[in-house]
Amino acid sequence: MAFTSIFGIQSGFDSASLVEKLIALQARPIDLKLAQVQAKETELEAFQSLRTQLQTFQSALNSIGNVGQFNVTTANFTVTAGTGNVLTVATTSSASPGTHDITVNALAQEAIVLSDDGYDATTDIVPLSGNPTLTHFIEVVVGGAITQIPISATPTVQDVVDAINASTADVTASIIDDGSGNNQFRIQVQGNQPGAANTVTTRMFHVHLNGNEHDEGPDFDPTQAATDADLTVDGVNYIRGSNSISDIITGVTLNLESLGSGILTLSTDNSAIKENIQDFVNAFNALTAFIDEQTVFNPQTFETGILFGNSSVQGLESSLRRIATGQVTGAGSTFDFLSQIGITTQDDGSLLLDEVKLDNALAADPGNVVNLFNSANGVVTQLDSKVSILLDSSQKGPLTAELDSLTESIDDLNDTLLRMDERLELFEKQIRQEFINLEIILGRLDAQRNAFQQALQGLGSFFNQQA
Repeated sequence: MAFTSIFGIQSGFDSASLVEKLIALQARPIDLKLAQVQAKETELEAFQSLRTQLQTFQSALNSIGNVGQFNVTTANFTVTAGTGNVLTVATTSSASPGTHDITVNALAQEAIVLSDDGYDATTDIVPLSGNPTLTHFIEVVVGGAITQIPISATPTVQDVVDAINASTADVTASIIDDGSGNNQFRIQVQGNQPGAANTVTTRMFHVHLNGNEHDEGPDFDPTQAATDADLTVDGVNYIRGSNSISDIITGVTLNLESLGSGILTLSTDNSAIKENIQDFVNAFNALTAFIDEQTVFNPQTFETGILFGNSSVQGLESSLRRIATGQVTGAGSTFDFLSQIGITTQDDGSLLLDEVKLDNALAADPGNVVNLFNSANGVVTQLDSKVSILLDSSQKGPLTAELDSLTESIDDLNDTLLRMDERLELFEKQIRQEFINLEIILGRLDAQRNAFQQALQGLGSFFNQQA
């Protein structure tokens, strides 16, 4: 500060240094509070990192957290007659291993109608009869659902197509070139859904003043009928209105592509199950390793992790390990512990997968193995429920409580620091002013002393002159 330059002028004392030391002494409680804030912030960051680790763990659980993702069934279709693929297959976990003899006799088709009139250009006017001031419509009927579309009295070929496509009718209109070179452009209307129930008819008409309807414009003739799919599965004939069929073989969707026959083989993909189990082990170990790092205690150096001694974190880790090593009720008659299929706990608390033992378990009872993880009481199910509660702030669980408490403590400490800073600033201002006042007083006293000395000297001189 500018006025510190007068410190010590009269006293000759290093009062500026003394003031700085007094201020530093007064600031020591602030330093202690700052250390408390930093410790709380470090702890808060550790809990936030724990929350992130739990979110990552839950994502891993969700990736294998239902039977459909965990229990994988592979499908292989071998064509024995016909051309092309005949069909492709999609499976879910409910598909059972086995073989099926399938023959595709007919594919489901969409209805197609085509205008009998042709046009030289897409900009040609579609001639309509009747008074141009009357209301004109295009009518499209799909499976009994009627859509009437207003149209101008002089629409072009493109106008008709655009009006149909802009409507709610479940069809697609287009302009085709039949290659004739003369009136080669025609209007085609195709249903968007296959199946005999989805017939399509199209006409153009106007409404007369008396309310009667009169057809006009081109006629639309069918060029392809709407038909159902016909297939035989294991000797039983089925008729379906779509080429994507999922209600014949449980857990299997057949996507028909061409006519022909073949053998569908369904088998459990043990390699995919093993990969999912290894992913689970890796995710579990990553989470527990992080918790161990945060709660570590070194008996030689007495160094501890940031969350050492925190009961919430210790309780969380105990719960995770209890679930992973506990009995799973209702999983099956062969296995009810993860250790029975090759997942054991090591000395450091991590899980280790014995692939040979897992292979034997999968060969013996693959469904039981999957149920250990994903049944109602499965390990993944229990862990996901536990983590969900921890991450759901509305549940006010221990993790939320720790985060809220630390955040509140930091806010309170920062408020205290603000008040202490204000008091320190006031103290500094007062102490500096007091030392300035001291120098001013000393200066005045020194001036009075000098004046008194000069008066004494003058009086001595006076008496000397008289003598």
